[in-house]
Amino acid sequence: MNYFISFWQKLLLKPQAFFKEDFKNSDSPFFLFVLMIYGFSDQLGRMDKQMLKIANGREDLIGIADSWTHYTLITILMGLMAGFLYYYIGGWWFNTRIGFCGGQKDVKSSRFIFLYSFFPFSLFNAIMFIPTLVKHNTPLDAYLSDDPIEIIVSWVAIALMFYTLRISYQGAKTVFQIDNFKTKLWFLILPAAFYFILLVALGVVMSMYDIK
Repeated sequence: MNYFISFWQKLLLKPQAFFKEDFKNSDSPFFLFVLMIYGFSDQLGRMDKQMLKIANGREDLIGIADSWTHYTLITILMGLMAGFLYYYIGGWWFNTRIGFCGGQKDVKSSRFIFLYSFFPFSLFNAIMFIPTLVKHNTPLDAYLSDDPIEIIVSWVAIALMFYTLRISYQGAKTVFQIDNFKTKLWFLILPAAFYFILLVALGVVMSMYDIK
């Protein structure tokens, strides 16, 4: 347990040291755990979209709005599949950007770095699901609630989303021999700009349609 905690603590707080001292391109400690958390976190966001549609009148064909059991099981199963899918596709794109930066591409290392980088953000989302499950009777109740704490949780999640870029950048720079400016461009500047535009667009849409 101590190794487990220190392993992720180092990734979060000292990513450069982590990728220099602990990263192994031939192995990925806790691979299935990280994959599951990543996929589960991603599916929580997708389930929110389903809750929005149900709240606006769409029929709940699979019974996720009124049952935490159905909601959780579907999120876990879909999350596992999504985790593998994003591991391969996200890792491929990470590896492609390594090539753009002039580095020697290594798709296996790229996939592991990609997966590790998003772990803090994904873990936070997964942990925040627990009090939501305990506090509300149904998933739809949770979605429709106006708990002010959710605003704080959302801002922390956004901050962690941007922080993953730092971890990703440190992983790319440490593991691969690549151009410094191009690495900043492809792993910091362009992704941060994309996230910012996405958040602004989301905010505009939500304000236009008065979406929770």
